[in-house]
Amino acid sequence: MSKKGVILAVSMVVMLVLLVLIGVFFWGALSENRAVNTEKFVVQSLGLAEAGANHALAELRNLTNNQLPITVSNDSSNKFKNYFSSGNSLELLKNYLGFTEQDCSGGVCYSVSASSAQLPGVFTDTSVAGNYNAIIRVVQDGAPEKFTLGGDERYIFHYKFSIQSTGNIIRVIPNIQRIIRLTEGDFDIIVRRDNFAKYALFTFHHTTPSGTTVWFTDNTNFTGPVSTNDRFSFAQNPSAHFTELVTQHQDRAR
Repeated sequence: MSKKGVILAVSMVVMLVLLVLIGVFFWGALSENRAVNTEKFVVQSLGLAEAGANHALAELRNLTNNQLPITVSNDSSNKFKNYFSSGNSLELLKNYLGFTEQDCSGGVCYSVSASSAQLPGVFTDTSVAGNYNAIIRVVQDGAPEKFTLGGDERYIFHYKFSIQSTGNIIRVIPNIQRIIRLTEGDFDIIVRRDNFAKYALFTFHHTTPSGTTVWFTDNTNFTGPVSTNDRFSFAQNPSAHFTELVTQHQDRAR
């Protein structure tokens, strides 16, 4: 009976050791798998943050290059003289681009939210479930300047910008978040009295002198803004090629 008891005890110890070793093995495998997944999600969150930063930069370019010329085109030049006289370049962004005042590390800057976008199914890896949020912050870079060229007064407003983008992976609990910051960017806004010299084409009535309709076709190419006080007529598909803004007075083209 004593020998049997010893054998039973040894067997139980061996089984216990084996169970511990098996548990350690599976625990290590699970930990390694968790670490690999975490690293994958970190890379994905950085990718989302980078996408948000690029989106914000594109949004800033769109605001300053496309939206701003439209919003200021019908306004009085006296307003811009006042911005210059007061030395407040940020008010221009506030009034024409919708920037809102924010506290930037003890100073005052202006900010606009570029995007908070859900990204389902964007990547081939369907396990990605996340979003990004990008914020543009702009501060004034010195006092505005004025110079005259050919009798035409021009005002230059100087800015610096930074972009902070956060990428979030929401597939795991707790969520994985990574932040990307782009700094040291700058840009200028030059305001001058508008004139027709900027147009590659401008027509009052978009017809020939005899009144015949002028059609844009696939052989039509313009580099620069195109506009008419009438309406444009397009033939063929694809039709004309343009590099900049195309506008017309009437609601619909032909």
